[in-house]
Amino acid sequence: MLTFVSYLLSALVWFSLMFYLVLPDAYVALSPLITFSYSALYVVSYRFVFQVTKTGDTQKFPGVHYLLPVLGFVVILCCTFVVPFQQQVEALLNPQDLITYRWVAMLFKALPLWMILFNLTYAILGLIRAKRYHKTVVNYSADVQRASLR
Repeated sequence: MLTFVSYLLSALVWFSLMFYLVLPDAYVALSPLITFSYSALYVVSYRFVFQVTKTGDTQKFPGVHYLLPVLGFVVILCCTFVVPFQQQVEALLNPQDLITYRWVAMLFKALPLWMILFNLTYAILGLIRAKRYHKTVVNYSADVQRASLR
């Protein structure tokens, strides 16, 4: 199930890039969903790493990781209700011409930076988790009392 969700989010991310280039109106209309997909993709990937590298049955994936994607979704969704649709499209296409909703243009410009930071953060968290798992496995196999009797 986790893999299917990951594939679905990845497909939406790639389609959003095409929307951004070819159909900016569709990109603006779907921007809350796209923002959620970008963020949730990294969280779902990290959860996969977390599940694979569990060392005990008591470890549970912290639900706090889902808070940032939901928060980003809510912020963009609120912006879509506050700012008229045509102004959002203008903020995406011609941000320098915008006077009244300049903060929307800054928000659209900040989204790629947000995604890069999100990607780096969860990549680093995954690497740290994998390193801890490797250390645990090495220490477990090095323990003479737990070694196999082969």
